[in-house]
Amino acid sequence: MMELLMLSHPEVNPRARRALLTAFGRDGWRVVEARPERVWIRIRSGRVDVHVDGLERCPDAVVGRTVARYLDVLRPAFQLWQEAGVVVLNGGWAQRVGRDKVATGLALAAAGVPTVDTVGLLPDVAGLAMSAGDAAPDLPPGTGVLKPARGHSGDLVTRVADGGAAVGAFWQAMGSRATTTAVEAVVAQPLVVGDGDVRAYVVAGELAGLMRRRPGADAEWRANARLGAVCEPLPLSHPGADLAVRAVAALGLDAAGVDLIGPDDDLRVLEVDGWAGFDHLDAVTGADVPGRISAYLRRAVGAKQDRGRDDPGERSGE
Repeated sequence: MMELLMLSHPEVNPRARRALLTAFGRDGWRVVEARPERVWIRIRSGRVDVHVDGLERCPDAVVGRTVARYLDVLRPAFQLWQEAGVVVLNGGWAQRVGRDKVATGLALAAAGVPTVDTVGLLPDVAGLAMSAGDAAPDLPPGTGVLKPARGHSGDLVTRVADGGAAVGAFWQAMGSRATTTAVEAVVAQPLVVGDGDVRAYVVAGELAGLMRRRPGADAEWRANARLGAVCEPLPLSHPGADLAVRAVAALGLDAAGVDLIGPDDDLRVLEVDGWAGFDHLDAVTGADVPGRISAYLRRAVGAKQDRGRDDPGERSGE
């Protein structure tokens, strides 16, 4: 039986967690679940090991479900596992861009994928500690929306048109997110007005499903499902399908959600998230993203095992 390690906080989006566990169980995985902060890297002379809950562990596959805040240790851990022949979902370089809007924009631009105009900038944390209003930087021309570079689910997304108090609160919140060793970047984008947006999910280079999201409550302008957006399925032949697949390929991700915005004949990528939620899309479209992820991992592990039989050094990393 193949072993799959899922790094996860069970209390975060338990519905999505259950869907993944159901899919993995159906496909015969032996699942070990651990909190991501329980991963250690042990460095000794001539040897480096990855430990989970105090035990050295080298599973067949790894899925990082709630890991974005822990990449200082997890990114090298994923690399070490991959060098040992472990299949890591969205491993390698993709971990860096999986939830970083500035890095995402750079990769999409390099690949020639149409994107929403984006500016990456930094808050003046020292100034914010003294006066949020005075320290707020001048905004690039055309800025309509401000958001954290590593935010998700509409987290702190702020309309400039909502006024100085809202913008000041945004900068104050960004200042509070800074630490003594790291300052999170800010993304400035135009406000694209239209018929909501399109959420797509891509797994293993294939489109799993698409849906249109429209803001639900009158007072809520963000089209996030967890904020009450009204969602409806779209056909796989929709113009956004090919664009979503291209975007995920440009970032080197195995599985990701893609947000597209604009008219159907001029869609642009707004965001790509390697840890995007899929439960609302599955409910609306019947896509079964967890099943597709599990099937992809089984194929990838099987391919590595086949190569390992031909080359015994493949699994050991020699």
